[in-house]
Amino acid sequence: MVIATGFILRAYAGYAATGVALSQWFLLDIAMLALFLAVEKRKAELRLLAVRGGTIRVVLRRYSLPLLTRIMAPAGT
Repeated sequence: MVIATGFILRAYAGYAATGVALSQWFLLDIAMLALFLAVEKRKAELRLLAVRGGTIRVVLRRYSLPLLTRIMAPAGT
């Protein structure tokens, strides 16, 4: 959600710079796309660690593949 918030803030910065109006659908799309990308990145890292082994980043210890799959449901996949 933090990553998605960053992308939404970038959209508002673009609005401030250009004056082009932002619709609620556009902001929702940005948030869902950012959520999708962040979760898929975590899933790819976990899968790669399962295949190759090695050390795991501290943040990845908080995630599991089933949890990430459930998080993806609101993003529409």
